[in-house]
Amino acid sequence: AYYQYIRVLMFNQNKKKFDSRVRFQNQGFQKQLDRQRNYKREKKTFPQTDWGVFLSKIGLGSILTRIIIASILISLIYLVFIPNFLFVKIIQINGITQPERSFAQKVVESYLNKKLPWPQKNLSLLSTKGLEKYLLKNNQSILKVEKITKVYFNTLIINVVPRQDIFIIESKNGYYSMANDGLITKIISAEANAASVLPSTLILIKLTNDESLYVGQQAFTSNSAMSLKQFFDQAQDILKSPVNYYEIDSLNEADITAITKNEFKLKFNFKTDAPELARRLKLLFSQFSDAEIASMEYVDMRYKDRGYVCHKFQPCVNQVKLPSQNSASSSPENLIPN
Repeated sequence: AYYQYIRVLMFNQNKKKFDSRVRFQNQGFQKQLDRQRNYKREKKTFPQTDWGVFLSKIGLGSILTRIIIASILISLIYLVFIPNFLFVKIIQINGITQPERSFAQKVVESYLNKKLPWPQKNLSLLSTKGLEKYLLKNNQSILKVEKITKVYFNTLIINVVPRQDIFIIESKNGYYSMANDGLITKIISAEANAASVLPSTLILIKLTNDESLYVGQQAFTSNSAMSLKQFFDQAQDILKSPVNYYEIDSLNEADITAITKNEFKLKFNFKTDAPELARRLKLLFSQFSDAEIASMEYVDMRYKDRGYVCHKFQPCVNQVKLPSQNSASSSPENLIPN
């Protein structure tokens, strides 16, 4: 161990120490030192014009920056205003017949071609709410737009509910067709006695007063019109007789009379809940036989949880006052006279 210590000590003594002054004599170091001594910062030049000052303030002082920003703007202008892969090329309209679809497509195309700051023909900028309002306003055959779907990159799918004529209103100044939302769509005949030319597929409503009608008039609310149609379709099962036509004194009234093919009348408020009216009528008519139903003069269901049945050849047929017990029939629903 002693000899090893002497050997290590001799090795350390014989090792040459590095002289730090040597590096200052290195030629490469001297050149690098001279460059640092003679370094001068480049003088920054400032724009001399107002436009140059403005561009410098917004970060467009260099030519490279201007080229990049200009390229981005040109790309955006191309995507927004110039016909490209984002422009609507396919319009698919579902829910209406082919003739109605062709007209609806023309209406949609007229909206897409409108001159607006934001081109509506560009699928990414198209306002579905704006298109829906425009379509409903300019196409009377469409009752409701259920959904507008954008399918990238160039397809537009529109699902609609058609407006269909299901009623005819007979008035003093002619016959008018009424759609399923209560809107009067057209005049069928201006003659008061033209029943022979009426479409047999439409439900007749007779207006008994002198009230005038016009195309575009909202004669009934959408709910009221659908309630009448729903009851008309269920009458055969409920009343054991289909409805022949409806009769109403005024469009402002809620009371209406259904005239059945068995010639008895049903008076009810058509602005009430249709399913509830059907339930009450089923309960009432379940109390009577077919012979008793055939002998009915009218049934009055205009009162909540109450009803009145008047049979033929009874005093209630021509009397306004309350009928006697022998002329009225009632169900367990506590049906009382009018």
